[in-house]
Amino acid sequence: MRQINKNELFQILKRVASEAASLYSDHPLDYKGRVVTPQGVVETGLHPNNADIVEATVGNTFGERIRILDVGVAYGIYDVVLKRMFGFEVYGIDHPANMNSYCRYPIQQGIQILPCDPIYEKLPYADETFDTIIASEVVEHLLISPKVLFSKIYPLVKPGGKLIVTTPNFASLHNITLVIRGFNPAGQFPDKDFLNRKEIIDPRVHPREYTVREIEEALLDSGFKIFSIQTKTNNTTNGCSWKLKFLQFLTKFTPKHKERIVAIGVR
Repeated sequence: MRQINKNELFQILKRVASEAASLYSDHPLDYKGRVVTPQGVVETGLHPNNADIVEATVGNTFGERIRILDVGVAYGIYDVVLKRMFGFEVYGIDHPANMNSYCRYPIQQGIQILPCDPIYEKLPYADETFDTIIASEVVEHLLISPKVLFSKIYPLVKPGGKLIVTTPNFASLHNITLVIRGFNPAGQFPDKDFLNRKEIIDPRVHPREYTVREIEEALLDSGFKIFSIQTKTNNTTNGCSWKLKFLQFLTKFTPKHKERIVAIGVR
């Protein structure tokens, strides 16, 4: 297993995120008509999920000429790191409407990104093409179940290859306390019927989030074996309220109720 210095990795991700942000001064719109800003790109790049993906990919992928597919690119920040730092062959797919927003930076960096709507389309690659496929922060955005997406991904993975999945944990301790207090952790519908001059039906960022058990069952039902599955905190205690810090402390004793799910399935 390759060893990664986390501090070094964070600095690399930070530099790559700044590079990516420089391409978004024109504030393009994403597939839901939301404005993409340079600051938003940087914040995405600094999210701890990026380090989780790099560590999971590098630590669980072996051999020569490693091929990686990223399903849902999200500015391609960890994709560029995987290509530059570790020499992997990295490919990606994203929604056709995101090619000029989420995909412009990885395309500029020489990563092939193909347009594909995974809800309606077959993924555009031959069977057993990839050593590892990444679906990071994707399933919570789709109007299909994770099982449907994972079943489309499964044939593309080489025997012994892996699918790495990250997604928010709906059963996080934070969400549980919201429900106990009478609040709904699900995204709210808007108070207006338009956004950025475009009519919208459902602008919520996450139509549905999932629990550890749901992700585990979706992987198993689509043919994968469970290599590992865990939850992690967002490590955002700096500047947070004492209540959030206390909740993050309590998650040390509730290992299935941290904020994020990181699951690896093996074919």
